[in-house]
Amino acid sequence: MLHAQNNRKMLTETVILSSFSVGLQGLGLLLNIFLTHQLGAASVGEITLIGSFYSLAAILSGGCGFIAASRFMSEELGHSVSPQRLCCVYLHGFLKSCCISRR
Repeated sequence: MLHAQNNRKMLTETVILSSFSVGLQGLGLLLNIFLTHQLGAASVGEITLIGSFYSLAAILSGGCGFIAASRFMSEELGHSVSPQRLCCVYLHGFLKSCCISRR
């Protein structure tokens, strides 16, 4: 009984998220059409190209910090260390992530 309720809830949430995704894609398309009429196709193309590279760079720089810090934290949590040691490890992971994201 509980398994069927979880499956039904997951299905409804999937449908809701998919509907919102399609709706937002449609709104993005309408915005793109509006901007193309206002600014011209070349300007919108340049903005789109710059935006895609900027988004990729933002994802990579932010993701590296989380990955590095979480990896160091999970390794130390497996050893059941003191909270002071855990803070040092977290700081070390954060500094490593800053070095990774600067490259």
